[in-house]
Amino acid sequence: MKSTYLADKDSGDLPAVYYKDNRLKRDSFIKSIGASGGGITNALELMIFLKAFWSGKLFDRKLFEALKPFNRLQLSFYPICYAGGYMRMEASYPFKPKVELLGHSGSTGSFAFYAPLLDLFFVGDVNQFASQAIPIRLVMRLALASN
Repeated sequence: MKSTYLADKDSGDLPAVYYKDNRLKRDSFIKSIGASGGGITNALELMIFLKAFWSGKLFDRKLFEALKPFNRLQLSFYPICYAGGYMRMEASYPFKPKVELLGHSGSTGSFAFYAPLLDLFFVGDVNQFASQAIPIRLVMRLALASN
């Protein structure tokens, strides 16, 4: 992966982030928090990572079982549960089977999720800091439309 890195003081300009229609200049902040939000990548490399992560190429699949159980976050984060550093949520429509989604979303609207029963991967970025719910709703809709 050639376009993936953790931002640091030598990273130069970082990709733009928006709050509604306003561009936020947060380079100094992002460069100071490292792995807690300073990861920079593109959709292709995020997909490569996500597939390697869930296929067992990076970690033994047994490790995922050891990291359970999932814990519910506060009510405002419903339906997200958390375990082992990643999110789990279920998307559902009436009269359709539930779709489990495993992965994570970022504070600026980025997302990387895997739907095991559908064997589908979802990566992207809505580039919107105004609401962390936007990428969650998008991924749930995409998963349910694929079900």
